[in-house]
Amino acid sequence: MPKLKTIYSDFDIKFTPHPVTGAIKVLKDNDAITQALKILILTDQYERFNPDIYTNVRATLFENFTPVTAAILEQYIRTATGNYEKRANIIDLKLYQEDDNNRIAINFTYMGINQYSNVSVKLFLNKIR
Repeated sequence: MPKLKTIYSDFDIKFTPHPVTGAIKVLKDNDAITQALKILILTDQYERFNPDIYTNVRATLFENFTPVTAAILEQYIRTATGNYEKRANIIDLKLYQEDDNNRIAINFTYMGINQYSNVSVKLFLNKIR
């Protein structure tokens, strides 16, 4: 019996309607995983029903961005994604500060479970005053 391919799906949190049916769009496979990873990285403690699911990246936004701060942020992200997003394995994670734009850029590459290609994502954490 042939093994069926696992399809990961989730609704689009932007609630964008499908142009023909008007139903909420459904994200599949890597798009669904990417959205879940972004939400997880941006989640602060007590923003979900389970207060243990968070990354704590906002707590470091106004610290001086040093190699130590980058290592702490990387540890937060790797721990949260490793514990709570089982559909993806983070392969590469880079953090750097964009002083001109007053934000921190997070570049990560992951491979979805049962997927055959890597996906690269860029996410920005803005320091809003």
